[in-house]
Amino acid sequence: MDKKILAQYCDIRAEVKDLEKRISTFENQRSKIVVDNVRGSSAEFPYVEHNFVIEGVAAYRPNATFNKNKKILKEAYHKLLEMKTSVEEYIETIPYSRIRRIFRYRYIDDKNWTQIGHMMGGNSTVHSVRMEHNRFLDKI
Repeated sequence: MDKKILAQYCDIRAEVKDLEKRISTFENQRSKIVVDNVRGSSAEFPYVEHNFVIEGVAAYRPNATFNKNKKILKEAYHKLLEMKTSVEEYIETIPYSRIRRIFRYRYIDDKNWTQIGHMMGGNSTVHSVRMEHNRFLDKI
C-alpha cells in the first residue's frame, strides 16, 4: 500500500461524498417541474376570462457538454471508490490486530493520535501508537 494513498484516505472519502452530490444534481436537472399562470376565456358565450395554473415537466434535452461533464464526474467517482475500497481492504489484511486497530481508528474512523492513544488503552500514549503506525509503514 502506498503511504500517499493512506494519507489521502480522509480526503478521498470527502471527495466521494462531494461527487455523489454533484452527480445527483446532474440527475435532478433532468426532471424539473415548471409552474406558470396563464389567462384564458370560456369556450362558449359569455367568454368570461379566467386565470389558470399549469404545471408540468420541463422539456429536457441534454447537450454534448452536459453528457461529457456527467461522464467525467462518474468516472472520477468510480476511480475514487476503487481507491477507497483498496485502502479498506488493505487495512483488513494487516496481520497484527493492534496495528489493524490503529489503522482503522486513524483512517476509517478519522481519529487523531490522542484519541487513538486513549482508545488503545493500557500504557498506550499518543507517541507510542504513532510510532507503531510509522514503523509498520516503514516495513512496507
